[in-house]
Amino acid sequence: MIASGTLVEIQKQYPELQKSANAAYDGAAAAKSAADIAATALHLDQRAWIGVQRGDFKWKVNDEMAFPSRVINWGKTPAMHVELVATSTVMNTQDTPAFIYTPGTGHPTMHSRVAILFGSERDLLTFNIPVYKKGTRSGEILKLTPQLLTDMQSGTAYVLVHGRVTYEDFFGISHWINFCSIYPEPSQAIPQLTNGQAICIAYNGMDKNK
Repeated sequence: MIASGTLVEIQKQYPELQKSANAAYDGAAAAKSAADIAATALHLDQRAWIGVQRGDFKWKVNDEMAFPSRVINWGKTPAMHVELVATSTVMNTQDTPAFIYTPGTGHPTMHSRVAILFGSERDLLTFNIPVYKKGTRSGEILKLTPQLLTDMQSGTAYVLVHGRVTYEDFFGISHWINFCSIYPEPSQAIPQLTNGQAICIAYNGMDKNK
């Protein structure tokens, strides 16, 4: 028996966001100088845009559970001081997620950082996000048991994976991106979102720093 998953775009910042941003800037053009508008357009076009992907995986019964993942810079210029904190745990349908990354609180996390992440998808920050036992303070990683596999297939349990990435763009502006996803995806095992899963989806977001 196995549990498997394919590539999932957890959260993505992408220059398509420029379209809505440019529309807002156009509406305020009367109150801005042409130089300001040009500088903003240049920044949006050239800055780093960070995305997080959960990679392909296949767990066998008794395997330790972890999600291969990666951070990608889709933008045209490097992202600097990229830092990631992430965690994952098994939830039941009544659980409410807690997005806590503070050490010693019973919410173990993994951390990764890189000084520079080049743009245009030329460089990747790759890592594994372990599925930690709920409430562990020692970082105990869960193994896939036959019962847990059955619970996930029936929809009475799911795995929550979430985290946060912070970085600076080439222009010295700080940015952040929150990400959260669930496994199995609702369409596979759970036809409707639980309250906890809806909270997970709502957690996805990014800064609006210009």
